[in-house]
Amino acid sequence: MQVKVTLRESKIQNGLVSLYLDFWPKIELNGRLTRRQFLNIHTHQKPKNPLQRDERKRAIARAEALLRKKENELAKQELYTTLEWEAKQRIELTKGSFIDFIRKEAEFKFGSNTVLWSTTANHLQSYKGNIQFSEVTSDYAKGFRVWLQERGLSNQSQLIYFNTLKSAIGLAREEGRIIKGFRMEKIKREERQMEYLTLDEVKLLAKTPSRHVNVKQAFLFSVFTGLRYGDVKSLHWDDVSKTKSGWEIRYTTEKAGNEKRLPISDEAYSYLMEQAEGGRCFPGLPTNASKYLEHWMGRTGIARKVNFHASRHTYATLQVLAGTPITDISKLMDHKSIETTMRYVKMLDGAGLLAATKISFK
Repeated sequence: MQVKVTLRESKIQNGLVSLYLDFWPKIELNGRLTRRQFLNIHTHQKPKNPLQRDERKRAIARAEALLRKKENELAKQELYTTLEWEAKQRIELTKGSFIDFIRKEAEFKFGSNTVLWSTTANHLQSYKGNIQFSEVTSDYAKGFRVWLQERGLSNQSQLIYFNTLKSAIGLAREEGRIIKGFRMEKIKREERQMEYLTLDEVKLLAKTPSRHVNVKQAFLFSVFTGLRYGDVKSLHWDDVSKTKSGWEIRYTTEKAGNEKRLPISDEAYSYLMEQAEGGRCFPGLPTNASKYLEHWMGRTGIARKVNFHASRHTYATLQVLAGTPITDISKLMDHKSIETTMRYVKMLDGAGLLAATKISFK
């Protein structure tokens, strides 16, 4: 009997749905009869912005590709015994390109994660070329770890690329493309000092002119809000509104695609630049703003190297010192884990609390 396969959605939480395949009649999966096969693909049920609409479109396309693949499998399965078909499928799955698989997965990531997966694929291509899934072994992973070290990359970069490889291997295992599992040694994380500015240093910066006014304004706005550079750069005046309780910004995080609402003070609002063509709050920001900070920092006597992300660290440390509950800080900074936020508490252990109840440069 021909099996009908339909793509359906199941509500989960936070406006998301999980996509799955519905079979009629039931088919055998993992030794039992079932009507459902969840695809481990989640998307927004009702997208609220262009980023979410694009993400849903790609998620549906990926699910429909898996549906067509399953229909093809079920049609061919009638020609083989169950054992013959399963053996054939296992062999076919291991023949694909592992690097192409990672590049394809990159298309379903958000913001910086898309770049991360693509860059990892480029590194793996340089390391051993375009290998098949069957060639991904423990030795392959160990060799990549050594290869990253030999390239002189920072410990943080090595960790990021190696962990992305681990995620890709795990995903390929779930799909049956890599049959045999293996242990992967971790790259030891080196403790590094998170660079941040004191309140006095920030006040001094606010009074110091800069050659690049937009970079200065964006940096100080990030100190007030904790926004990542990508989110500051893409912020539009349409995202800014006046409420009964004060100013508020609505934005979609570049890193995870989460829609956020954040109240901002009048002082923070004052650092937004005048509306210009294109509607951006900080028009003309460069791809890499950190290199424009050195001269401005130098004029204040801050000799250490400070990148743009230090504004986010500064926001967190000032919030901790002001006595803001750690759970609130974690939500405001869009951290996935409270442990990430706790780093700031440990870093400032014994520093005492400021009398201030909010961040202010006045």
